[in-house]
Amino acid sequence: MTTSYPEHAADPSGHFVQAEVRALESAGANVTVLALRGSAFGWPGAASRLRENPLRAFSAAKEIARVMVAVSRNSSFSRVIAHWAIPCAWPILQKCASVEIVSHGGDVRLLTAMPARMRQLLIGRMLQNTSSWRFVSERLKTDLLGALDDGLRMRLEKIARVQASELSFEVDTGAVDKARIEQRERARGQKVLAVAARLVAGKNVDRAIAYAADENAALLVIGDGPERHRLERLARKLQANAHFLGVLSRAETLAHIAAADALVHMSEAEGLSSVLREAEALGTPVITRP
Repeated sequence: MTTSYPEHAADPSGHFVQAEVRALESAGANVTVLALRGSAFGWPGAASRLRENPLRAFSAAKEIARVMVAVSRNSSFSRVIAHWAIPCAWPILQKCASVEIVSHGGDVRLLTAMPARMRQLLIGRMLQNTSSWRFVSERLKTDLLGALDDGLRMRLEKIARVQASELSFEVDTGAVDKARIEQRERARGQKVLAVAARLVAGKNVDRAIAYAADENAALLVIGDGPERHRLERLARKLQANAHFLGVLSRAETLAHIAAADALVHMSEAEGLSSVLREAEALGTPVITRP
């Protein structure tokens, strides 16, 4: 169960969930993916889409109800995994006998930002049928435990564990060579930096643009979102050699990261950043602070 899962090759949503599905299938499991769709879900994330248009909450409620019915009609699952506590573990899977919750950065930020009484109530309900609560980083586990009262914290600690999301990809050397040629044409002799992110405030892509301008480097901005127009204006103001490529396929994104001189990642609100792990695996240096 997930709110984020790729619908097509160019969709960057939920590739870490897809990697886990493939790993389970390789181990012999028969996996069914129930992914929430509709106007409230998808790139660049439910929170951003709901902020952009609060009326999408009606679409979200309708989609949640649809999937709850689908779950109730199939009781044959031997293992149920909910990526994101809300809305997957609660309310969709609240009646399943045993659920494994996987919490990512946005999930924990949502829970810790809630009023204390609401947070206690929801987590208390989820713990009634949760056999395991998996966090993709130690920091996320610590943040959520620190936001609970002693009773709930002890209950959650008993089933909490830390495990990084699955990471699976292949890079075509021909695609990397093609990306490198394109980058050189755009860079005009400058060093090539890349940033790959949802263009939302929390990703701090504005800092990446300012850094590229200060360093007289070309910047490839891979991704899209509600901040794009503001960021394009900022790039023009700073006279940065920034190129907004929009949402690319996962294969194209990885090729550009592999071909770049460095990846710039200025976000300070990450659970376990997939793009940082990908850059490390590809051997691309990472710049995290000016």
